[in-house]
Amino acid sequence: MKPRMLIVSNDAGGAEILSAWCSRHTGRYEINCALSGPAVNIFKRDKITFTQSPIETIGSQEAYDFVLTGTSLEADIEREAIHLAKKHDIRCITFLDHWDLYKERFGDRGNWLTKLPDEVWVGDYYAYYHALKEGFPEGLLRLVENPYFTKILSLRFKFEKKTVEEARKTRKILFICEPISRKLAASFGEMAIEFDDELENMKQFLAALARNQEKISHVTLRLHPSEDREKYDKVIGGVNISIPLSISNEKMVFNDIIRHDIIVGIESNALVIATLIDKDVFSCITGKQWRISLPHREIKKLMGYDELFARYI
Repeated sequence: MKPRMLIVSNDAGGAEILSAWCSRHTGRYEINCALSGPAVNIFKRDKITFTQSPIETIGSQEAYDFVLTGTSLEADIEREAIHLAKKHDIRCITFLDHWDLYKERFGDRGNWLTKLPDEVWVGDYYAYYHALKEGFPEGLLRLVENPYFTKILSLRFKFEKKTVEEARKTRKILFICEPISRKLAASFGEMAIEFDDELENMKQFLAALARNQEKISHVTLRLHPSEDREKYDKVIGGVNISIPLSISNEKMVFNDIIRHDIIVGIESNALVIATLIDKDVFSCITGKQWRISLPHREIKKLMGYDELFARYI
């Protein structure tokens, strides 16, 4: 009889990892899922075979051998699942999918240690040592292969080399949108208004693009899964840009990244994915500066978008 497990996920970053993990372990476990938010469409896209089960089934007669969760800053579904698993003495594992605000993903900074699962998985050394620095017990941390990164690398090698080379000749920019206002609120509270949010950041990017559009053939905006398609319409309409500018309809970020040679964002996990494909990757924080969480040296840090066009394009 296969071990019975429950996958719990809401945010896109964690869902990508857990969906890739499920794809590699479909035959080994009986997979049940409690999904919400962007995670629902990611599991559907990847055609994961699973039984939808609410987290309330944890501890019921439908016993699980273990629970595997992602993490979220705003959604509570993973935190509630960890609580229920601990309450009913069911082994619980969480896969950390980013490099920032680790404590806040489990509870407030005063009680987060009491809310940790039995084991915390991290997918690279950056995350492992950051978690140690944050105070995570070493005995709970486990460095494991990131199945999503492995999936991206396998997809990359399916593309012919000429596809990548042709993309680099076209000077196409992929702009990764992300709702950083949420991160700023979690990090700075009432002081968050002192920093540029995603709308102001986009405004600065488009203004610099308008001044340098002769250097670029096309720009694609990739929205965060939680963002409305019309979110940036007013900002886009406020600048005079003659080159093609479109919003992506691609379900997989890989398909967008592979077709562009310049990847720009703030601190989205997509920037890390782009480094795996050897793209030119830039992170730009406009206005008052704050520390970007992505520690990867391959990502070039900018303090303004004019620097991007003046130095690198």
